[in-house]
Amino acid sequence: RAWTQSVCPGITVVFELPPDAENTAGIGVYLLDVVPVPAPRGATRPPLQISLRYLITTWAEEAQAAHKLLADLFFGALGNDAFEVEADSIPAQTWIALRMKARPSLVLRVRVRLERPQKQEPLVRVPIELRATPIETLK
Repeated sequence: RAWTQSVCPGITVVFELPPDAENTAGIGVYLLDVVPVPAPRGATRPPLQISLRYLITTWAEEAQAAHKLLADLFFGALGNDAFEVEADSIPAQTWIALRMKARPSLVLRVRVRLERPQKQEPLVRVPIELRATPIETLK
């Protein structure tokens, strides 16, 4: 909400499917899905990560005003390192599944991280002790 308000101040933002007909201007931010992101391997405990996909749509009394809102959001997202704008448009099957008419939109990916505290392992305070054992054949 804060990001959309910074790009398009004073415009209503809803976090659900946008209405089919509306007399005022608005922005729809609908969560399409949540996908886990594989954790990077390393010496430290990696954070948990997920990728959120949002369908962004706009509406207004006049189509031109809705298009301008969408363009402003598109350029605002391209200039924001926290977002990844998907190059492909929403397939027709998605609009059918949502029971909506296809409309101009964009899809944003937002990566969310949950930092986990590092485990405090005790320090080794004694020298290594090696014990020799006889070699045997394992059958």
